[in-house]
Amino acid sequence: MSTRYPKCPYCQAHGVRFGGRRRRCSKCGRTWSVRPRRRGPKLRTATRDLPRRILDKKQPTSMLATAFGCSARVVRKRHRAALDRLNRRPAPQTILDGDLALLADGLWFVFRRKLWVLYNMAVKPATGDSVFFLDPLLIQGKESAEGWRLAFSTIPEHIHEHIRALVSDGFQGSKAIVREHQWLHQRCHFHILTRLYNRLGKRKKKLPGHRISARIYRAVKVVLKTTSERRVLQKTALIGQLIADPCCRPGVAGIAREFLRDEKLYRTYLDHPELRLPTTDGVLESLHGRLREVASRVNRPTAVLRRIRGYIRVHPTFVCKGSVYQQK
Repeated sequence: MSTRYPKCPYCQAHGVRFGGRRRRCSKCGRTWSVRPRRRGPKLRTATRDLPRRILDKKQPTSMLATAFGCSARVVRKRHRAALDRLNRRPAPQTILDGDLALLADGLWFVFRRKLWVLYNMAVKPATGDSVFFLDPLLIQGKESAEGWRLAFSTIPEHIHEHIRALVSDGFQGSKAIVREHQWLHQRCHFHILTRLYNRLGKRKKKLPGHRISARIYRAVKVVLKTTSERRVLQKTALIGQLIADPCCRPGVAGIAREFLRDEKLYRTYLDHPELRLPTTDGVLESLHGRLREVASRVNRPTAVLRRIRGYIRVHPTFVCKGSVYQQK
C-alpha cells in the first residue's frame, strides 16, 4: 500500500518523501518542511545564572556583556527575564511542619522623596537552626499596623497555621496583632540594648546621669538573660528606683519604663523553651544590609521588589539558632 503524503502548498500536486522532515512536489519539484521551524536566528533564553552573578557575586553588567558578546542593555533585559522566572517559584521551597516562629522587621526606602517600607518576614522551625524567608511586601508610607496585617495575610495558609510566636522589635500595633492571631510575642533584645547603649553618653562619664544610665543598662542585661525569678524582681526594683532619681536622663527613663511595662515579652523564650525562640531578629537585620546593596542600582519600587525577591530565591535560608545564653 502506497503512503499518501500531503499535497504541495504551491500547485496542490501530490508530494513524495524527500528526507526525514521535507517533502517534494511530484509536479513542480519544490520542497517544503512538514514541521517548519521559526525563521531567523534562535531566540536567546534568559541565563539562569544571571541573578546569582549580578546580585550575589556583584559582577557588573558591562563585564558580563563583554563575556556574552552583547550590549549591557541586552544583559539587563535577560536579567529581568531570569528574575521573573525565578520569582514565579513559591517561597519557601522546603515543606515546613511543626511549630514555627515568625520573624518580622521593616526596611525603609525613599523613592522620589516618598517613603516606602519593605515588610520582611521569615519563619524558623522549632526543630531546626535555619530560617526560611517569605516573600516581602513593599508598601508606600510609614511602617504601620495595617501594613503588617496586609503582609501577614500573604503568608501561605499551610505555613500560617503552624506559627506559634512572633519575634519583633515591638512595632506599632504588634500587641494587637499578636492577640488577634493568638501568638506568643518575643521582643528583640538587640533593639532595647542598642537604644539604651546609644544614650549612655560616653563623653560625659563623670556626670551622675551617666552612672545611673550605666547601672540601668547592666540591670536590663541581667533581666534579659537570667533564669532566676528572684534576680528578676531585684533588678526590676532597682531599675524602678534608678529612673525615679532626679539625675536620671529623661530619654533613658522613658526606655526603662517601656522595658518594665513589657518585661514579660522579653523573656518569652524562657517561658516556652520548647519553641527555641530566637531572642533577636538580627538575622533580618543582617539580610537588610545585603538587600540595600542589591537595591542600590535601581530607583523604582517594582524593580527593587523584583531584585529583593530574586535575592531571597538565591539565598532562601540563613542560620539562626534559638536562645543561646541562659544565666543563673
